[in-house]
Amino acid sequence: MSLFTKSLVLSILIFLCVSPCEAQTKSDAVPKQGEVLYSVPQKIDTEARYLFYISGYLVHDGNIRPTSPKFGVYEYEQILETFKRRNFVVISEARKQSAEIEPYAMKVAEQVRQVLKAGVPPQNITIVGASQGSWIAMIASTYLKNRSLNFVFIGSCAAEDGLLELVDLHGNVLFISERTDLPARCQRFRADATGLSEYKEVETNTGQRHGFLYRPMPEWVEPTIAWAQARARGSAISSLEQELMRLQRAVDEAETKKDFAALDRLLADGYIFTAPNGITSDKRQLIEDLKKGEAEAGQTIDYGDVSVYDYGNTAVVNYLLTVKGRDKDGKDYTNRYRNTVTWSKQQNGWRMAAIHVSRMRT
Repeated sequence: MSLFTKSLVLSILIFLCVSPCEAQTKSDAVPKQGEVLYSVPQKIDTEARYLFYISGYLVHDGNIRPTSPKFGVYEYEQILETFKRRNFVVISEARKQSAEIEPYAMKVAEQVRQVLKAGVPPQNITIVGASQGSWIAMIASTYLKNRSLNFVFIGSCAAEDGLLELVDLHGNVLFISERTDLPARCQRFRADATGLSEYKEVETNTGQRHGFLYRPMPEWVEPTIAWAQARARGSAISSLEQELMRLQRAVDEAETKKDFAALDRLLADGYIFTAPNGITSDKRQLIEDLKKGEAEAGQTIDYGDVSVYDYGNTAVVNYLLTVKGRDKDGKDYTNRYRNTVTWSKQQNGWRMAAIHVSRMRT
């Protein structure tokens, strides 16, 4: 592809998507966990976790709180502060407006190389792009060619196919799209990628269309942070995930076998169950209901798409549950659920404090 054609493709892409904003803080001191900077500091803390946030087209030339007629104010500073509060060194700027995004992708790639050269492990670095910022982050991923860096691309999957010609993704890649935004086609970027280590897609359903990325909504912030943390503290997260999913299997097995003594040990005293229809029940009610019901025979349970959010003495696990079996009429069935479980670390170990179950359409 010629330079002229590339420029034309990128110019067209820019006007198809409008996006986020940015705040800036100068510092030449050694950054500690939880700072917002506009560029890489002269002295780099090699133990910190770094998050490069690249905003969309709407934020530019120092305009850090622009307004979209369709989606309202883009709360760029709030987004940066949210990541700062979660102990990231956040590097971001309201870049100059330009129809060319490749030069800025080169700048981001060079900033990341500076941090890597200082001795920061690549798994402690996450590049987050929103809307047009995602296109820049994708090209930066192509330039860096590092399989251990983390990337999060938000609201970018509806980009024109011309971007595919510029992108060869490398690293641990998470795509986040919104159900009410333009149709997402994220898999296109995966198909020809030669440097992926891990790949995952998350779909939010906020009803905010493209404006879902204009403010730090937990629906996209939490998966982003979890993606960064899972590699920055890979062994710890992996160990915690294994432990909590082991306990999850124990809870499900105890329910199936009607082992009420095991359930009493595994569930917290203040346990709350929220069913797909919105009805809630406590620990006592759950056990009473199980006593009245019939034991499931020949039922199989599979777990997938597990995400763990570690908050110290509390942890949240989100996973996909697939249940297969045969009903009373002899017909096979497959039910799928999206479960969110809150675990509480108590003196006698982890206990399930709450679970919310959402039925998924098949």
